[in-house]
This record gives sequence, C-alpha cells and structure tokens, in this order.
Amino acid sequence: MLRNYRAIGDEEGLKGEIGKLYIDGNVFTITTLEKDFEIGAELGHGTFGCVKTAVHRATNTTLAVKLLRDTMRADEKEKLIKELTLSRKFDSPYTVRYHGINVFDGQIQLFVEKMRMSLDSMIKYTKRAKQRVPEAVLGHITCCLIKGLDYMWHTHRAMHRDIKPSNALIGFDGSIKLCDFGLANIAVDSILISNVGSELYLSPEQLDPTTCQQGYDVRRDVWSLGVTLLEIANLEYPFRSEAEKYASAFTVMNRVTRGLIPRVKYEYSPSFQDLISSCLETDARWRPYFRVCAQPLKRLGSGSSSTASRQNSVTGRPDAHRLASIGDENPFAADMRESRDGGVGSGSQRSPAAGVSNHADTRGNAVASPASATSLATQSPHVSAEELAKREGKTIHPALMEHEFFKQYDKVELNVANWIDSLLRLPDMAM
Repeated sequence: MLRNYRAIGDEEGLKGEIGKLYIDGNVFTITTLEKDFEIGAELGHGTFGCVKTAVHRATNTTLAVKLLRDTMRADEKEKLIKELTLSRKFDSPYTVRYHGINVFDGQIQLFVEKMRMSLDSMIKYTKRAKQRVPEAVLGHITCCLIKGLDYMWHTHRAMHRDIKPSNALIGFDGSIKLCDFGLANIAVDSILISNVGSELYLSPEQLDPTTCQQGYDVRRDVWSLGVTLLEIANLEYPFRSEAEKYASAFTVMNRVTRGLIPRVKYEYSPSFQDLISSCLETDARWRPYFRVCAQPLKRLGSGSSSTASRQNSVTGRPDAHRLASIGDENPFAADMRESRDGGVGSGSQRSPAAGVSNHADTRGNAVASPASATSLATQSPHVSAEELAKREGKTIHPALMEHEFFKQYDKVELNVANWIDSLLRLPDMAM
C-alpha cells in the first residue's frame, strides 16, 4: 500500500514534497509522527480517517494533522492531490494554510493550520444558546468569505465549488478562512462543466437538466455563498425548514430551480437582505461577481445598486422569498400555495417568461427553470447589459465587493473570537 501512495509525491506540483514541513519560512524534515510531534485530542473524523492536534516538538507550533487511511478510492486520492496542489499555492489570510505532508506505513499525514471551529459548529452553538448571530459578526464573516473566494478566483482562477458552513473555519484569533479545496478547480475560459459539490448547495444552473451541460462560471460559488450566509442568519438550512429535515433532496432541488427562496428570518439590515437576494438570483446572468471587471454580455456582473422589489423570472410575481413571511411556521407555505392555485408545479401549462425554460419533474409536473449562465452567448453582442435588464425587468446588482453591506463591514475591526468566547460562557454551553 505504501508504494501506491508514494505516487502522490510524483504528481505535478507535489514532487519532493513528501516528508517536508513548512513553519515560519523554515523547512523541517519529518521522520515519524510520534518522534516529531506530540499528538493531542481528536478534532474530527470522517470516512477515511480523522483530524488530530499535532504539536511540532522542535518549534512548539500547534497544527492540525489529517490522518488518512490507505483505503482511499482512486477518486478520493485524486481529490486529495488536488487539495494538496492548490493548498500549496494559496497564500491568503482567508484560506487555511498548508504546512506539509508525510507518508508513513500506508498512512497519509497532511499538516494544516489548526482552527477553532467551523461555521457549521458556530451555527449549532448559537442555536443551542437561543441566540442569533449579531449583524457585525455576520458582516465580518461575509467580508472574509468574499475576500477568500475573490482571492482564489482572481489570483489562481480557481473556483471552490464546495462552499458551505462546514468548509469555512474560525481561528482562535477570530480569523475566518476557507478550507477543503478537494473539489476546487482551475477554470478554462472562465467556464466549468462538471457538476460536483454538496448537492444542497448546488446552483440552479447546475441542477436544471436543461442547462447543466452548458457549464457555469464563478457565480456558482456566489450562489453557494448566498445559501451559506442565509443559513448563518436563519440558523438553519434555508431550503428545508427544521420540521422538514427529512425532506428529500429532490424537494430541495425543485425549490432551488423554481426560485422559492425563504426570507431572512430575523431583523437584519436591508443591505444584508439585498446582498442575499443578489447572491440567490435564480438566473445566473443576473447574479453578481466578486468584483467589478470587464465582462462580455454573457457574464454580467456589475452595475448600479437597487433594492427595488424584483420580479421572479419564473412566476412573474415578486421574488418568492418575499412571499414567505418571517412568522410563517413553514417558510415554504408559498410553495404549497402555488401548487394549490394552479401555478408552477401544479401541472398547468404556462408560457415561460424570458430566459426561462420548462421541463417536467418526476411527477410529470411542469417546472420552470432559469436560463443558463452562458445562454446570453446567443444574444446580440451589441445589446448592453442595461438594455437587456430593462427588457426583462431585472436589476443589475453591484459586484459583491462594491455592495453596501460589504463596504459597511469591510473596515470594521472586529474579533469574532470574543463573541465566540461570550457565547460559550453562557450556561450549559461547554464544548
């Protein structure tokens, strides 16, 4: 088995990496885990191994080590190699730092920066404490995630493709960093085709069978970011209420492609709600990029800000998330009302709105689906973004780094660790 894993060190970009540890600009040779490190408590575990605390004896540096067993499939090995290759390239305060890799006795040992907890854990602790995430904390998290994704895209042309609360970590110093780059990939001509990622966070253009083969661009990560931020704000996954935790993946995907997006449940600012609305545009053409940049028509992304009520491209009515009231016990009451009233999903035939195509779900019902992110390629190159927006009654959102909410919290000095500390000091909140 050890012979198979030594091939990892032969991959392009990883040659000569096995047995090296990088700390503060210095390179150390790893002999064995037990000799060079003091192994501490387990931080987490999964199908192929676990993560533990590892203190480097020579420098007294505390790291996290992923211990992966030798039962990995070929696709899992490929994912690991991709994570290693990209992690070595990243040098940002918003991505978890890579420190080295070793292979010993059939076990892969991957050393990374040790962090305190994931955003997923933060959500669980907040909910358990019967609290909600303060907007200042949410603003800081938003800015860090946007900066991390922007760094990946504009520096390395890499899409993360698996943004969710469990793949963003909070450091002991309060830093917020992206992790788990196993599904990240470098885009060719800004477009990717393969539909990978956690299914609950996939974008509409990836889920719609009429558009999924046409590819997607970095705004796929913008959608997942929007779902993640809404989950933090609402303290639950937005497309499936707590009472529906056993609802099928098909039910969730159907809601995503139909644009049935719940509102922010708590009293957050209009600017945050507008940012969420812009990230969760069902039609990817109208979803913003991370920053303002020159884009061809099929990659719209910047423009003037507007919080005016937008029409849903599927129903022709105001966005569905505006229909699900904050006080609804079931935020998808609007979903069920549409079916009762003969709307989308009831089986009634209706003409698709501009940029929308129809297909049948597994029950034979007509389900409207958004145009793909690349469908504007067939439009006249002489049509301006503003003219197209006017034709379709849409709003051109500002780039995320130009958004009012981002600008409001980008320069705010805030240590999320202090809020985590205060949260965990509440009664019955010991970790």
